[in-house]
Amino acid sequence: MREWHHFMSSSLPCCLVVDADPESAKILAAIIASHGFETRIVPDAFAALRDLRVNRYDIIVFDLSTHDGDAEFVLDMLRRDMPRVLDKVVIVTTNPIVSSDVTVGVPVVGKNDLKPLMRYINRD
Repeated sequence: MREWHHFMSSSLPCCLVVDADPESAKILAAIIASHGFETRIVPDAFAALRDLRVNRYDIIVFDLSTHDGDAEFVLDMLRRDMPRVLDKVVIVTTNPIVSSDVTVGVPVVGKNDLKPLMRYINRD
């Protein structure tokens, strides 16, 4: 049986931010950190998948502002192989077409209005 662990040693909840744009990733991670989360940033869906195989996160935020077929593939893989992880995924995007293309049933929030994301990460 695999032993899961938080990537940080603190008792704070952990968030994995998946974003190809380094500046956008830093901003998103800072916003999430301001809500009491430790954050880690990875640049793409495959890096996220590798990380998720060894680390446990309380929330995973995928920025799909540009359509990324690899991300859809990885989300499908999570649905099939790691459904408990998929329950923690939120898609963030500025592209409404991406929102309609996501087929795995995870929450999709607009990057220009992060209030729904903040409500999601602050839920009890």
